[in-house]
Amino acid sequence: MPVMKVGMVSDGWVKDADTLDGFHASQTPAPNVIVPLNANGRIYDYVAKGSQIFDPPDFTMSNNTEYFIGSVSITTPSWSPSGAWKVIFVVNSGFYNSTVGGNSFRNIIKINTAVYTGGLWYWYASTTNNGIVVRDTFLINDIGNNMTQNFNFYVFQGNSNGTAVFQIMVVVWYLIPA
Repeated sequence: MPVMKVGMVSDGWVKDADTLDGFHASQTPAPNVIVPLNANGRIYDYVAKGSQIFDPPDFTMSNNTEYFIGSVSITTPSWSPSGAWKVIFVVNSGFYNSTVGGNSFRNIIKINTAVYTGGLWYWYASTTNNGIVVRDTFLINDIGNNMTQNFNFYVFQGNSNGTAVFQIMVVVWYLIPA
């Protein structure tokens, strides 16, 4: 029995099938359109990527205190199939201890009244001047097309019996269609 290709009938070519359950296929994302996977096997790649290094003078942190480290401003493009964008932040904060003991840290992002808190990282150092980097990943709620949004970054020192010194924060961000 001969094998028939999609879109073929026994007496010749009919047409290419470009719909699935009434939805058309297109390389251009749009509502009610099927978008094929790209060469990486993804529907979307990130549209923009950026990074910011905040390297203030080292400072000794106090228990139960939050410190403002810096801001990032992102403007979204004017197109997105859904009309919105997602931002993924990877936040790395570096510390060292100036005394023996335990320390706890948290990365925080604030956007207007919204607060995104990272994990509470605990670190015990048995000698002085040991360093550590804590990393959190944040997924930020949808941001509309063609909008500029400011993101404020903080670090928090929790209850500790050691003394920690803040050194650096590195923020990497990815912008993808929602």
